[in-house]
Amino acid sequence: MIRHITITQPATAVPFDPTGTNLTATNMQDALLQILSTLTVTVQEFTLVQQDLDNGYVELNTTNVVNNSVNLFIGRLAFFQNVDFILTSAPGTGKLRITFSGNLASNQPEAPSVGDYLRVTYWTI
Repeated sequence: MIRHITITQPATAVPFDPTGTNLTATNMQDALLQILSTLTVTVQEFTLVQQDLDNGYVELNTTNVVNNSVNLFIGRLAFFQNVDFILTSAPGTGKLRITFSGNLASNQPEAPSVGDYLRVTYWTI
């Protein structure tokens, strides 16, 4: 996570290291372009099986998800982080786990069923 952006004059930008916490650029536009160039939108899709429902979660194939960038859909319905699902790190694997809660909990009318198509989009660094 970038914690500090330094804008320098004249145009002598230091290359951006996405693993660092500081960014130096010649202007705010350059700084934003450097940040955005490190992000990737990822779509991961699941056809839910009974084991997913029994577990109450699915796991993404990544650990480097940008905070608050996860969007979850079942069919055309959108579900919301910290309302309908929570994100945690899976023990042992470190993968990001989406645990069903709220309206996605097993006893709710909106709860997923076997065969439902779940689409997750998120940003990674």
